[in-house]
Formats: sequence, C-alpha cells, structure tokens
Amino acid sequence: MICREEELIARLSEGSGRPTDRLNDMLDRGEIIELMHGVYETDPTTPPFLIANHICEPSYISFDYALHWHGIIGGTPRAITSATHGNRTEFVDTPLGLFTFTEMPEESFDCGVGRHEHDGIGFMMANAEKAVCDKLYLMRPTTSFSELERIMFGELLFDDERTMSLDCDRVREYADRFRSTTVDTFSDYLDSNR
Repeated sequence: MICREEELIARLSEGSGRPTDRLNDMLDRGEIIELMHGVYETDPTTPPFLIANHICEPSYISFDYALHWHGIIGGTPRAITSATHGNRTEFVDTPLGLFTFTEMPEESFDCGVGRHEHDGIGFMMANAEKAVCDKLYLMRPTTSFSELERIMFGELLFDDERTMSLDCDRVREYADRFRSTTVDTFSDYLDSNR
C-alpha cells in the first residue's frame, strides 16, 4: 500500500521508540520501499502497475504499457508508461520499476480512462482506443494513410488485427478532443476500412 511519510510516521508514533528510527529500520530490513522522497510502498511484492497512479497525480496508465495490456503491441514494456496533466514529463526510477509520465492536453485527458482492479487494488488505465490515440498524438503529424500504416505497423509494431477491431465511434469521439492531425487520420483510416 502506498503511504506518504507523514502517514507512516503517524502510525509508527503509536508504538514505542522514535518513529523516524523505526521507519529507517524498516527501510534497512526491506519491509518497506522508498519509491521517491516521502513516498513509500509497504508491500515490496506489489506489482508496479498498481502504484503508477500514486507516484504522479493525476495520471493514468497509457502508451506502451496500456497498448501491451490490451494486446495491441507485443513484448513487455520496460517502463510503466502513464499520461498526466498539469505535470511536466518525467521519469521516476524506483526499486519496483521505471515509471514514465507524459504530459497530455487537458481537453483529451479524461476521456477513455477507466478504473481497473487487480487483487482488490484499483488503478486507472486508458482503454485500447484511448491508448492508441495517446500514442499517435505523440507521433509526427500525417494525413497520409500509407504513412500512418508505416508508423503503426512498421514503426510501433501494432497488431493489425487488434488495431482494426477498435471501436470507430470511440476513436472519433477521442479524436475530436485531441485536435491532432495524426489522431484524425487514424479515425478516418478506421472508418475507411469498415
């Protein structure tokens, strides 16, 4: 479970001894992990994707990690990739893994994001359509279907069958909020292949 330092100190103050010393002892014994200054994970076996939303708020898992989760790209991403708003793009390297947070436009931030659960712990992640739109938003602008295919299937290695099965209406709804040439082209591309 993610805890802020003040929460842990308050809990440790209830027992005997100095809470700061007890916190340092727990760190030394590996009972808790410091993810970043003042942020701790009390269960070292927690899967990294469950803590991404807590490292940077607001955020949701997207880009390569969500694309992998939804079966659009193969391989296991090296980092838990997330979108954020109101924060600068950053990389956070922790004992539990590498996390990346990429700034996205406010207009498109909330659409296509839902709560998922794993072992009773909730986390926020983009649906498949939103993850594709997020990824394409970061790519160079194109209005060409052939260039878009080269980007998606040659460069990003999207699974063509899974990509073509995405919901056109959702993609169009998201494209209207992104105001991105490449995302608009993707929406038109899906429509033209139905």
